[in-house]
Amino acid sequence: MRLFKRQKYQMDLSSANETLQSVFAACKQEPNTIPFDKLILRQRARTKPFTIGKYLSILFVILLFIVPFVFPHSKTSISTEPNSLSELSIVNHYTDDDSFTLILSGEKIDFDSCYAVDVNNVHYEPVSYNKKENKIVFPYYGEALNIYIYDVNAHSIQVILTPKE
Repeated sequence: MRLFKRQKYQMDLSSANETLQSVFAACKQEPNTIPFDKLILRQRARTKPFTIGKYLSILFVILLFIVPFVFPHSKTSISTEPNSLSELSIVNHYTDDDSFTLILSGEKIDFDSCYAVDVNNVHYEPVSYNKKENKIVFPYYGEALNIYIYDVNAHSIQVILTPKE
């Protein structure tokens, strides 16, 4: 069964040239002055860049499908409960082996009042924080956390951290 095989028709160059000249004569056109073998070489030269481009584009499409599997996604998802009085917001977040880091925007963050609570109602204080970068780090053991971030005016945002399965 030949579903994907192409049949190639081959003809020697002299009979191909005679056929071309008879087609020109039948159409009352002037005969071809360029040798037939040069016509074949020109056609092959024109299709080579197309063939290379075709294979390169196939390679790039395959790479487009593979790339999302190369870069792992975050193991956690984050949601916030906005407070209209607070100007605090989350700029970035990421998890390390045993910590969860939040980078915040807003002024006058009260890092000493911030804390996290897990599903068993265990309170966690921040492991570290950096006031210049507005970065705060909490311990993270793969469980859901409710994180409360306060500013000096007692306004807060609640961040709910849930692990992805």
